[in-house]
Amino acid sequence: MIAGKRSTVVAVLAVTGCLLGAASASPEPSSRGAEPAVIADGVVVDKKQNGLPGLPVMLYAVTSPQKDRARSVVLDAVKTGEGGEFSLTVENSDALQALAKQNDGWVNLDYVAGRRSLHVYRSLPRKFVAEEWVGAEDENFSTSMGAVVLAPGQAGVGGSRKSSAGRKPAAAAACSETSQVLSSKTLPTRIAELHTSNMTASLAYGPAADSTIDSAVTWDGGAHWSRSGTAHVGNTRTAVTRNATAAYHRKIRASFSYRKTRIVNTCYGERQVIKVDRWTGSVSEGTAATDPSGACANGPYSGNKETFTGSFTRNSVAAAKYTQAASLSAFGVPLYLGAASGYSGNMKVTWSGASSFVLCGDTDIPSVSRRIYAGA
Repeated sequence: MIAGKRSTVVAVLAVTGCLLGAASASPEPSSRGAEPAVIADGVVVDKKQNGLPGLPVMLYAVTSPQKDRARSVVLDAVKTGEGGEFSLTVENSDALQALAKQNDGWVNLDYVAGRRSLHVYRSLPRKFVAEEWVGAEDENFSTSMGAVVLAPGQAGVGGSRKSSAGRKPAAAAACSETSQVLSSKTLPTRIAELHTSNMTASLAYGPAADSTIDSAVTWDGGAHWSRSGTAHVGNTRTAVTRNATAAYHRKIRASFSYRKTRIVNTCYGERQVIKVDRWTGSVSEGTAATDPSGACANGPYSGNKETFTGSFTRNSVAAAKYTQAASLSAFGVPLYLGAASGYSGNMKVTWSGASSFVLCGDTDIPSVSRRIYAGA
């Protein structure tokens, strides 16, 4: 399907198994596949959408993500094909499953493509399900990265023409990464909004966190930051419930710990990344949330109404992504991160009423819409 000149990474993967295997003394039995499966594919293009051939593409995993100092290993490395296309494949090893066990089955990986003079970074969350890798739910579980734009000024792009290593990366085994946590902050992050009229509602979050949150990167020491990829947070704490009375319209926030990390790559240079680390276990009420539906009277919401008797629970199908969910001002970075959470077994909302009540959705009926509003 997608062709690319694969670098020799057998030795690196052998090291990966040793290092990652130490992440858990007794990992759960894995459902590892017999063969490597596609974990990310796409096409690297310039600003005019022309494919860029012959560029190195690498995928890394941090061996000890909870430590302040760690090293990363190359999971796969290829070169883009004639049209800029690439396909990265990784075996679902016991080592990766040991990492995933700490995060509700998810691993957060790092993608780098290009040359020393110009390269691009993306943060990638992946989970192994039914013999294949899947992406985040808000991206329809797809592993496709689509068109990755490699051009100055684009998201996640950096570069330096000053390099003792030259302008072309060496073999994958030589492109090592080490990381050091520079600082960490706990940031309130929007995960949902609750709307009621003549009914009440209850939101439950946990015991495992279930949010996919943007990551931010800089390649020039912090002069320019951009959102570039996402990370999934799924650590386990005690489940938390927030209750809403009648006539309620509020944003709901959860507190997450974020880390600002300095990563040094021997082929691509230095970058800093701000990425979600873990849920702290709290959920709180935020500021007022607007109701563009006008109590389900305005279009298109009025065409997505349903009447319920007793109660209605939403616990499946992804909710909306909030583009300004978390401010990075505490890090001194003038940027907001977006976040998407649930709906799932770990984030669900139940509306209840003594009599029948009306709910409506923005994109469809309440059982599958991105946002849910309450009718009069």
